[in-house]
Amino acid sequence: MSVTLTEGVTGLIGENGAGKSTLIGLITDTVRRDPGRGGGSVTFCGRDILEMKGSYRRRLGYMPQKLGYYGDFSVQAFLRYMASLKGLARKEAVRKIDGLLQTVNLSGSKEKRMDTLSGGMLQRTLLAASLL
Repeated sequence: MSVTLTEGVTGLIGENGAGKSTLIGLITDTVRRDPGRGGGSVTFCGRDILEMKGSYRRRLGYMPQKLGYYGDFSVQAFLRYMASLKGLARKEAVRKIDGLLQTVNLSGSKEKRMDTLSGGMLQRTLLAASLL
């Protein structure tokens, strides 16, 4: 398969078993390919993502249908944790998180525990995390 994605939001649809989850796993580097057995490559701006390591992950936003999270984390703590996984400096993360919480209309809920959020609030929190 060969696909070129442009900047913006992209959705992937298809029948059950078509390989959507595997493709997303390859793009997000959560599924390892086997380059020695014709596993192909995933490139970003012409560079293999395996060579780019953290610099690729910092540019990638991904919102899965279901995501595990720590229920006892506050919304703000969860987003700080996700920012740290992306390698954002704490000061930059705080700035971005504050803006994203406003964008997804959760500024007033930043201290709420993740396991107390409604389904919609949880999805908006996960959207904010993917936008980090």
